[in-house]
Parts: sequence; C-alpha cells; structure tokens
Amino acid sequence: MRVTNRMLNNITLNNINHNLTKMGEFQQQLSSGCRVNKPSDDPIAVTKLLMVKSTLAFHEQYT
Repeated sequence: MRVTNRMLNNITLNNINHNLTKMGEFQQQLSSGCRVNKPSDDPIAVTKLLMVKSTLAFHEQYT
C-alpha cells in the first residue's frame, strides 16, 4: 500500500489534535488544582471519592 502525502498529513493532524486535547485537559487540571474535574476523567477515583465523602458525612452525623 502506498503512503501518500495526504495520508501523512491526516495522521500528523490527528496526532496534533490529540496532543492539543490532552494538553487542554492537563491545563484544566493545573488551573483547577483537581486531578478529577468530571466523572469521566477517572471513574475509579470518582467512586473512591464518593465513598470517602459518604463515610465522612456518616461520621459527622454522630459527632
């Protein structure tokens, strides 16, 4: 299969767009000071955060 200039350009542009997206996510994390800004960022971490918040709320009821 022949690799054309158009194919190379498309691959390069896709890689640039992907890297810009990742850079935007990292900038958002830096500016907010939070690693998880929305649940889809890290579903496992969000689950753990919700469990900790629930436990804290439960213990605050009795203190």
